[in-house]
Amino acid sequence: FTTAEQRNLAKVNKDIGFLAALFELKLSSKDLEYYRAHKGELESGRFVGFFNQYANRYGIPNLPRDRFSSLDRNFSIVEDFYEAAKKRDHILIENAVNKMDQDAQDMAVLVTGGFHTEGITDELKRRGCSFVVVTPRITDLNAENYYIDVMTNKKTPFEELLGAGEAENN
Repeated sequence: FTTAEQRNLAKVNKDIGFLAALFELKLSSKDLEYYRAHKGELESGRFVGFFNQYANRYGIPNLPRDRFSSLDRNFSIVEDFYEAAKKRDHILIENAVNKMDQDAQDMAVLVTGGFHTEGITDELKRRGCSFVVVTPRITDLNAENYYIDVMTNKKTPFEELLGAGEAENN
């Protein structure tokens, strides 16, 4: 970049992409650290101000400041989701170790999602456990993601079918 304006545009673009990942529940543990460190920079007023600063120059209409305020109001919802996910790291390991002790096993396979990798590996290291991380290579980003569907309360095709049946009976 050769100007401050270009650097600012690149940062705004990066942060808008980050917000999309945040609200689509696609952050990694490292991304969550970035969010915590930069939360104040991710409020809607910054983006509206940035766009309105250049609106006249590029012939686009100004954005009303209150139009995106719902973004700011919903940060707490996603924060709660990610905090619960962080707590699950410890609980998953605790449950696995307890089950291994109960069954007198010294090996187990624990399958979790990508967000949990760092927290779980940190917990296993802290306990002095050996482990292997296997990460799939996802090549089709348009494929259905059942985990996200469950976490966002999206109805399964079966639930939709049941709901349609209930509507027909009423």
